[in-house]
Amino acid sequence: MNVNDALVLATLVLDGGLLSVAFLRSRRPAVLLPYAALAAALLAMGASYLAAQVLSLGAQGETLTLWSFALAHVLIPVFVFSFFGGEGYALRRPVVLGLALPLPVLLTLDTGGAPLGIGYPASLLSVYLIACLAVAFGKSLHALLTSPLWRPEAFWLVIGTFLFLDMGPIYANTIGAARPLVPLMLSLAGPATLAAFAIALTHVNPFPGARPPSPVRASSSRSLLGPGALVVEETRPKYLELAARGEASNGRAVLVLERQGDVAAPFGATMARVEIEPTRRAALRTLATASVFLASQPAGVVVLKDLAAIAALSGWPAAVELNAELRRLARLHRSTLLLATHHLSRWEREYLDLEASRHLALADPAKEIEAILDEHQGQAGRHLLAAFLREQGLAREALNLDHVPLICAFLRGSFRELAVATVDLKAALGLRSSMGAVSRALTEFWERRMEELATGTWAAQAVARPRDGPPRMRKARRRIRSRRYPTEAGHAPSAGTPQPGTIQLR
Repeated sequence: MNVNDALVLATLVLDGGLLSVAFLRSRRPAVLLPYAALAAALLAMGASYLAAQVLSLGAQGETLTLWSFALAHVLIPVFVFSFFGGEGYALRRPVVLGLALPLPVLLTLDTGGAPLGIGYPASLLSVYLIACLAVAFGKSLHALLTSPLWRPEAFWLVIGTFLFLDMGPIYANTIGAARPLVPLMLSLAGPATLAAFAIALTHVNPFPGARPPSPVRASSSRSLLGPGALVVEETRPKYLELAARGEASNGRAVLVLERQGDVAAPFGATMARVEIEPTRRAALRTLATASVFLASQPAGVVVLKDLAAIAALSGWPAAVELNAELRRLARLHRSTLLLATHHLSRWEREYLDLEASRHLALADPAKEIEAILDEHQGQAGRHLLAAFLREQGLAREALNLDHVPLICAFLRGSFRELAVATVDLKAALGLRSSMGAVSRALTEFWERRMEELATGTWAAQAVARPRDGPPRMRKARRRIRSRRYPTEAGHAPSAGTPQPGTIQLR
């Protein structure tokens, strides 16, 4: 065994070690598979070369080396496109299929012999192999120059593809037959390319918990929301949580991505919660998490609550590109994307180009509940709501639609106590009627879907009403005050003096 053979053997050990590290660190099977195939092709090329040199296999060994050598060139663009496109993306792109299909035909028709020691012979096969490397390098370079989301990892892909391109066809055609090509490829280009790709591969791992506890088969036709992107504009992401629970109850797989939350307690067997970790690659890992989830759960639902937090961690340009990539995934998998834009300014929402998505502008449930009680009970409604919050130990900002049944039960108990304490039958019947009106209004608000809430009229949007009670009470007061005896001209009644026929309200 000479120096070249020892060098090839060392590179085989390096390739195997890098492949083991990738299997241990990567959690994206769809991207790990082309990487493992590339490493296997390089291992097969080195093993066949050693077998041809040590065991003197002759033409058979050189043929096996040629096949694995050419396959490594094709697998590099397959890995690059899979890395950028996500799960199953490379198999759906015509450019990748167009690069892979000619390989067996050109290998069969090639007459230049195995490229051992002579570089890349002047043949269609050599042009084809160089074109594969050029496509992979161009795709990586384009992402490095234009994509804020992929720029940190595209740098390593550019390094890996350039090393393989430089140490392969460029250097081989420069030195000619001065040195065998295969040992050079294995000793320099192979391990260096695998190392650069492994660094990029381990940086795009999804967040832990991206899969629901149990796989489900669901269709977007069963959804209350339908496929596509849905932008929910609200002060706090309260309706998003209710919509996610509703979709999970309907049998759809739901992934909730939030900066902080109770990720250990998912709602139901088809709902998974993932905490966005505070890293500078938060946007890229969020995209990887959604891609892995939708690949395993087609027609699922992805809920992104904290786009503003991702913009703070990864930068605003990366958040803009993340929004576009998530919408592409939703169209590709016929899934639903729920996106919250709270904490974003109006300029930022417009800059995201959200006009291509459906918009739902929703009010704060706390304001709506307060407005409904104020409309029917006036100041008494506010006092009742304050008593409910004290009893439940809640802040006003924490009110959401889940509390509506509890509020109705509390109001029924309060009105029942008032009716028992009232000796007047008409007053008791009036309290009962008022309670029924409040309960119907709150229940109607609770049962409305998000689309109906967005297109309907909100109680808080109405013109501010006087704080002296509901309309029927105000009308009664006006009629009572109008029942006055005419006074003499020029003798206005003094303030605070009761007039004949006037009922004083206390």
